Amino acid sequence: MEVLFEERLRGRRGGARTVLWLRTIVNLIATAAAERWTTRQPVRERKKLMTSLAQDARYALRLLRRQPAFSLFVVLTLAVGIGANAAVFSVVNGVLLKPLPLTDSDRLVAVWGRFDPESGFDFPQFPLSNPEYLEYRDHTRTLSGLAAYSPQSITVGGPGADPERVAAAAVTANLFQVVAAEPLVGRGFTARDDSPAGEPVAIISYGFWKARYAGDPSVLGRVVPMNGTATTIVGVMKDGFAYPRATTRIWMPLKIDPANPGSRKGHGIRAVGRLAPGADVAAARVELQALMAAWKARFPDIHTGHYLFMRPLLEDIAGSVRPALLLLLAATGFVLLIVCANAASVVMARGEARTREMAIRGALGAERRRLVRLSLVESLLLALAGGTIGVVLGHVGVQALLAVDPASMPRSAEVGLDLRVAGFAAAATVVSAILFGLAPALRGARADIQSTLKESSLSTAGGGRQWFRRGLVAAEVSLSVLLVIGAALMLRSFTELLSVEPGFQSEGLVTASISLPATDYEVPEKVEAFYSAVIDRVKASPGVVAASAGSTVPLRTDQGVWDFEIDGRQKPGAGQIAWNAAAVVVRPGYFETLGVPVVRGRTFTPQDDGRSATVVVINETMASKYFGGEDPIGRRIRIVGVTAPEGWMTIVGVSRDVRTEALDQPARASYHFLQSQTPRFGDGPFRTMSIVARTTASTDATLGTLRSAVRELDPKIALYDVQTAETIIDRSVARPRFTTLLLSLFAFTGLVLGASGIYGALAFTVARRTQEIGIRRALGAPPSHVVREIVTGGMTPVVIGLVIGVLTSYWTSKLWSTQLFGVSSTDPVVYAGVAAGVLLVGLAATIVPVRRALRVDPLVALRAE
Repeated sequence: MEVLFEERLRGRRGGARTVLWLRTIVNLIATAAAERWTTRQPVRERKKLMTSLAQDARYALRLLRRQPAFSLFVVLTLAVGIGANAAVFSVVNGVLLKPLPLTDSDRLVAVWGRFDPESGFDFPQFPLSNPEYLEYRDHTRTLSGLAAYSPQSITVGGPGADPERVAAAAVTANLFQVVAAEPLVGRGFTARDDSPAGEPVAIISYGFWKARYAGDPSVLGRVVPMNGTATTIVGVMKDGFAYPRATTRIWMPLKIDPANPGSRKGHGIRAVGRLAPGADVAAARVELQALMAAWKARFPDIHTGHYLFMRPLLEDIAGSVRPALLLLLAATGFVLLIVCANAASVVMARGEARTREMAIRGALGAERRRLVRLSLVESLLLALAGGTIGVVLGHVGVQALLAVDPASMPRSAEVGLDLRVAGFAAAATVVSAILFGLAPALRGARADIQSTLKESSLSTAGGGRQWFRRGLVAAEVSLSVLLVIGAALMLRSFTELLSVEPGFQSEGLVTASISLPATDYEVPEKVEAFYSAVIDRVKASPGVVAASAGSTVPLRTDQGVWDFEIDGRQKPGAGQIAWNAAAVVVRPGYFETLGVPVVRGRTFTPQDDGRSATVVVINETMASKYFGGEDPIGRRIRIVGVTAPEGWMTIVGVSRDVRTEALDQPARASYHFLQSQTPRFGDGPFRTMSIVARTTASTDATLGTLRSAVRELDPKIALYDVQTAETIIDRSVARPRFTTLLLSLFAFTGLVLGASGIYGALAFTVARRTQEIGIRRALGAPPSHVVREIVTGGMTPVVIGLVIGVLTSYWTSKLWSTQLFGVSSTDPVVYAGVAAGVLLVGLAATIVPVRRALRVDPLVALRAE
């Protein structure tokens, strides 16, 4: 441009040069304005697009206001689906996805022991021994720290306050460093505190500080009786810190002596570690495997088939509920798909009435993408309204889920609505809008004006649209069948679980636990005197039929497993499963109070005491497992490691099996010893027992008598775990009840939505074919023909969906098997019952459309045509 301007300027003189300059300046200004206008076009296009979207939204709102029934139905249907998904995802998020409330919790790992059958035992998960922990702590390079702990419960006393039993943990001094937690006030534990010579000290939780000491800052340095020992409070943890259990309120030093750690066979502690910088779980596992190989070479009699393993801490805490939660999340996903199919069917039916409008818009020049966008905007508005209500329903649903039984759900305190849940709900809303709105929008935006006018003139929908709606109904039915079969299996499984006999009579049975401090009850005589006095006072109270005590309560307390040997029989050799059973320490009258019959021999009598011969009562499982067809009465057994002559115990009875862990777990082999005789084969008297009493009076009256008796005998003792047997049984089935309840609710929702989809499709078809039905009736078609055609048209997608759903359920049956008890995942009774039920529901959904069709007046229909 510059060269051209110079050439033109060179041949001009005077005024011509001035004119050329002016023309050039004007042209430059005009060109610059044009270029500027061109660069602003994307901005103007965006503004135009936003204006167009706003117009579409206003138009969609006007349409929806004119059809409130349609709008309300779609919005509420979507709200149910999105709300269910938001509620279950809130639980999944809080339990499985949200990081633990610990610094860099993804770097924390749990370390456990394992016994394979090769070791002579079969324990997939077992605590560590002190020497194992110390050696691993000192030799690991992939962990920056390894701490040990032992969950406990202790009695806290103090001037002016009743004794209280609280959850506690004995921990190594480095636990707080490993989990990166510091006290809010005071200090943590030191190496001196954790040594055997250290003074008794404790750190309390923030909640316990506020509840028991009203947040008094002077609590630091206060000496408080804990399990009868004067203990100094040295720190208060920050609010929200609760490890290793959510209920932990007090931490005390574990006091492992490296110079004398004990036997490698004594397993009683658990461990948590933090990965070193640059290390991951895979590298830590490789290092641990090398260490296990070295242990096996050094200690072949101990570490053959016995080793340590690790897993991420979050998986360790919440892994047990992962399958059930993912199953529920999949179920809610099916509900959302059913909701979307239902909404798509309704939207498409409504769109049939707008085909002429869309055709006219296309004829006037509207692009197809504009018509699609118009329909999608309407769907998005419906989805946004449904999603908003769904979030509210999800919040209510979360509270309802937690109210079922929060104790059965780990990390229940972390469950709630947060940004991640809100994002999930927003994504579900958008996806729902696309799923139920895109297909009807694409079909409704077809520009085939001639065929559209023909269909309109006949007042019937095209065959393609009818089959598409039927396909949606078939999809709804198939998804509903999946849900209903799953819920039916879970419901039958839960029924089977409730029908299991626990082995004891729960009616009128109450229980409460007592733990006597070793400082005050060191000798067996004092322990025996205390429990004898308590039980005698409870027995004397009005309405009490029987009372006794045991170290465990069925379905509630973990039982320790003790190895034993049988007199006159060769002990298991290397690699053979060892003889062991759950050890239960009881008092006379234990079986009679629980209502557990002794099927052979006798139970304990008043003559069995600390001065008589040592006796033992075994259960049926132990008798059949270790004695087969032999009569065990009179045979002698003793605890492994006990060599004193009085260590031999004579079997005097065989009791009925009792479910000790859970109703869905078989009874374990167990043997029962008298509390007064345990010092002969243990380290001392057994001080922690659970009082059991059977009463015809009120539970509160019996527990009041028990509390008074304990307070009068020793005011420093606290009762804890006070509950009825019915409550224990109810809590033992809380988790399967939770899963069954939700699946049943989702299945019912899916079935109702499927039925409404069938009804909606048939009702629309009948409405569109009113003239046709009238003409056929006028020409002499019998009502049976009309009924058969409508029912066949309605039941065809039902049968197709039923077949697809049944086949899919059978193909995915293995996914259900882990959640079932006492029923096969391919149970023919369930499948047949669900198939019959779905067919009946489908037939019921055709009743109203059929009646409408039969009420069509041929004269009215012909006059309208």
